[in-house]
Amino acid sequence: MSKARNITFIIVVAAVCLLIAGYKVVDKVGLLPAYFDNGKHSYLEGRQLEKFPKLTFTGFLSGELQDDLENYVSDNFPAREQAVLANAGLQGTSISIANLPFGFDAYPTYFGSDIVFSPETRSLHKIPSKMNENTEKMLAEAVEEYTALDRSDSANFVIYIPDRSYVSSANPAMQYVLNAFNREDIAAEFIDKLTTGPEILLDSHETTSDYLEHYFNSDHHWRMEGAYNAYEELAGVLDLQPLEVKEKIVYDYDFFGSFCREGLSLAAKDRLTDYVIEFPYLEVRYGEEVISRTRKELFDSDEVDGDQIKYNSYGYYFGSDLDCVIYTVPENEEKGDLLIIADSYSQPIEPMLASHYNSTHVIDLRFFDSNINEYIQEHNFETVIILMSANNLFSSDTLDAFTPCSIDSF
Repeated sequence: MSKARNITFIIVVAAVCLLIAGYKVVDKVGLLPAYFDNGKHSYLEGRQLEKFPKLTFTGFLSGELQDDLENYVSDNFPAREQAVLANAGLQGTSISIANLPFGFDAYPTYFGSDIVFSPETRSLHKIPSKMNENTEKMLAEAVEEYTALDRSDSANFVIYIPDRSYVSSANPAMQYVLNAFNREDIAAEFIDKLTTGPEILLDSHETTSDYLEHYFNSDHHWRMEGAYNAYEELAGVLDLQPLEVKEKIVYDYDFFGSFCREGLSLAAKDRLTDYVIEFPYLEVRYGEEVISRTRKELFDSDEVDGDQIKYNSYGYYFGSDLDCVIYTVPENEEKGDLLIIADSYSQPIEPMLASHYNSTHVIDLRFFDSNINEYIQEHNFETVIILMSANNLFSSDTLDAFTPCSIDSF
C-alpha cells in the first residue's frame, strides 16, 4: 500500500510540475496577464517563494522531497496571491455577516487571524496580548535594566515609546481581550517604578480616530504626522527649536501595510505623506559609503517598484532597516553628538533630530553585530535617545545588549 501511495504521489507531482512548467513558459513569453505571475517574492507575505527543490533519492526516502515539492507547488500556483486573498476574503465576509447581530467594533479578518478590521474607521489593528506572569516578569526585568542606566549630568537621556497598535488604548479590540496588556500597564509597571535612569515619553491616544491621525490605517508604523509629533515632544524635552514644516506632500499611491500582509486583507489602505522641511546639509554614511536614506527622488519621478509601493511603502520610502547609520552636519561642528538606539520607527524622524547635532549615530540593535557597550565607550555622546516600540524595548535581546551598561559611559 505504501509503495502504491508513493507511485501515485510521484505521478501526481510530476503532472502538477509539468503544468506549472508549462504555465512558466507561457508566462515567460508574455501570453498571460500580469496578475498570473507570482514572481520570486511574495510582498503580500513578506517572504521569498519556494524554488524547485533538488531531486535526491535520500530526500525522497526521508519525505523531505515530498514536503519541498508540496511547498513549491503551493507557492507557484498561477495567481496564487489572488487565490490566498480570495480565500481569506470569503472567511472575512462570513465573520462580518455573523457580526451583524452583535455589532462588535472590530472582528478578525479571517478565522484564526491576529488582525482585526474596524468597519467604522476602515482600519486594521493587532489583537492585544494578555497581561500575564511572563509580561509582568518582562516589565520587572526592564525596570531593573533601565534603572541601571543612571543618568549623569553630562548627558541627556530619553526613551520614547510609540503607541504601537497592540498595546494602544485606542485599539478597538482592546475592550474584547480580558486583562489585555496596554499603555496603562507600561505606565504603572515600568515608568512609575523607575527610581532613576532615563526620562520616558509615552505616546498615547484615547480614541481610534485620534490614533489614525498619527498612525496608518493598514500598518503598525506612524504617518509623518505622528513622527513629527514625536520629534516636537523630544525637542521640547531636549530644549531644541523644532524645524518648521513648509508643506505637506501626499503621494498618489494606495498602499496596503503590514497589517494587510498579516491579516491577508485589503480592506484598509493608506497614502504615504511627507513634510517639506528645510534641512541643513546632511551627509549620511553606511559604513564607508555615502547613501541616500530615503527613496524620495524615486517617488517624485514615479520610477518606483509597484509591488514595493503596494505592500511596503513605509520601508521602501524611508529606507531599509540598517545596523548603523551616521549623519553628519558640517555646519554644526561646534555642537555635540547624538546616539539614537531605535527600531524602524526612527527612520522618518532621524534627519529632523540629526539637524541639531554635529553627528548622529543611529543603531538598530536587531541587526547590530558589534558590542553596543564598547561602541558607546568609544564615543562621547551629548544626548542619547532610545526610540522603540514596546515589543522591542522590552525584548530580552535588547535588555541583554545593554548589560552591563551605564549612561555614564556616554
